[in-house]
Amino acid sequence: NPTRLLLPLSSDVDVKLTGTIIGNCERLVGDIVTYQVEVFREDSNAGLVDVVVKDSLGVNFELVSQIASEGSFNIITSSWSGISLASGDTATLTFQLRILTNVGGLTCLESWVHSLSRADSDSNPGDRITTEDDIARACVSVPISLCTSKAETAVLSTSLGYSSYQWYRNGTPITGAISSTYTATQIGSYTVIANGSLCPNGSCCPIVVQENCPCPVEICLPIAIRKTR
Repeated sequence: NPTRLLLPLSSDVDVKLTGTIIGNCERLVGDIVTYQVEVFREDSNAGLVDVVVKDSLGVNFELVSQIASEGSFNIITSSWSGISLASGDTATLTFQLRILTNVGGLTCLESWVHSLSRADSDSNPGDRITTEDDIARACVSVPISLCTSKAETAVLSTSLGYSSYQWYRNGTPITGAISSTYTATQIGSYTVIANGSLCPNGSCCPIVVQENCPCPVEICLPIAIRKTR
């Protein structure tokens, strides 16, 4: 009984991309973070491949600076182009970004291979499918402030599309917290496991909920005194 196998062509390449937040992922508004994107070839085939990478920096970050080991980054199109990789080559793009959001929670960055001049053996450029090796996501965690004495809550959420979820508080599973969202009523460090795997969609940062009950503002009102008989 013959078996038909679908084998990659000898000319196919294997381009992989990673994106990493350098240092601690727990940050504050106004902090400058370093986000490093690496794209490299894992195949041993001869010849060059031209690569274009797209980056989604979002509105919660301000670009301070960027430097590429080869090629150039266009901030208007969010494209890193001019990359030409031989077998075993690596190209690096390093961003310095200032955190702008004051909402709190996870704030993420995403990068992916947008196009290649040759076919990739195990992924399709531009489709942004998170199970492929040509896309990466990294996050920073900005604390969420709650005043528990005022019964304030915070709705935490993760990516949709997984078949199972389990939320944890301070490393302990939360009973009944098995959906993509969870309403936090207590301070603590929250994480989630999706499909039995930690760090859904590439994010390993905990969501930190901290106590913050600001004191009432003291208002000084003018006092008028009127003498009567």
